[in-house]
Amino acid sequence: MRSLLNPWYRASVRRAASEHWLTTGSRGLRGMTGEPVELSDTEAATVLAALVETTGGRWPAHPARIARTLRRLGIDGNTEQMATAITALVSDPAWPHRAREITSSASDW
Repeated sequence: MRSLLNPWYRASVRRAASEHWLTTGSRGLRGMTGEPVELSDTEAATVLAALVETTGGRWPAHPARIARTLRRLGIDGNTEQMATAITALVSDPAWPHRAREITSSASDW
C-alpha cells in the first residue's frame, strides 16, 4: 500500500486530481464538450477515494487526518464533509470493486 504521507505519491494524486479538475480554482470534471461539470463535495470525494484506491494508496484512519490531507492536496470544497464521505466509502467491503468501476468509467470523461 502506498501512503499519502509519501510526498511522491501525494504529488501523483495531486496531479491526477488536477487533471480531473478537482483542485482549487478548477472544480468539476471535464465532460465530452471539455467544459467542467459541477460536482458536489460527496461526488468529488468519491472520485478521489476511487483514485487513491485504484493506485494502491490508503487513506488515514481518522476523518480529521483525511480532511488535512485533502487541504494539502489543494482539493476545493468542504474537506470535512468530503472526509466523512471518504471514511464511509473505504469502510464498505464492496468499495474496491466499486472504485475500479468508477475509475474505468472516469476515463470516458
